Amino acid sequence: MKTSSDRLHLANKTVENLVEIDPVAAYKEMGKPMLHYLTDRFHSFATRHGRLTAKEREDLDHLITTSFDATRTVVTETLIKSTQRIGKAAALAIANHEETVRTMHTIARQDAARALELVRAAELPSSPYMVNQTSEYITFAPGTRPGVNSFRGCPAIEVGGNDEIAPLFSKFVRWSGSIAVHSMYKRRFTN
Repeated sequence: MKTSSDRLHLANKTVENLVEIDPVAAYKEMGKPMLHYLTDRFHSFATRHGRLTAKEREDLDHLITTSFDATRTVVTETLIKSTQRIGKAAALAIANHEETVRTMHTIARQDAARALELVRAAELPSSPYMVNQTSEYITFAPGTRPGVNSFRGCPAIEVGGNDEIAPLFSKFVRWSGSIAVHSMYKRRFTN
């Protein structure tokens, strides 16, 4: 990769290739993994479908897997911690809701260290995330929404002072969230 602009262009091209695949078909192709295997299976899937050379895969591997894992973590951990009973259909609607995308957008508009801290916080008992009272979307709990720095954050979200969400970012969050929900609701079969 020559420049960060080249890297961003290639990452966007890769994500475009991935989100063209139906999330249910993608999950099935990954072998319908349980949640704790999902990130590894996603990595293999993205490698196969990203249409990248070996060098390009090496350059983008961390970026794309980290983005997927952030959505997986926030969506599934918040759904698991919810005090409301949420079925699979409702969980899919929550993962695809515009406000859930906006929550992930807020995380992506942080500097890298703060974004990682916010993603990891989803796993804590005192998580800053919650399913809203009408079970429609994931949002920050009252008083926990961080401010954003318009000059920091993931370049793929088109920061620069506005709060507009890039369409590709929105598609990737919805796609990743859907796959995570399918994995979360996978039942273990016993004999």
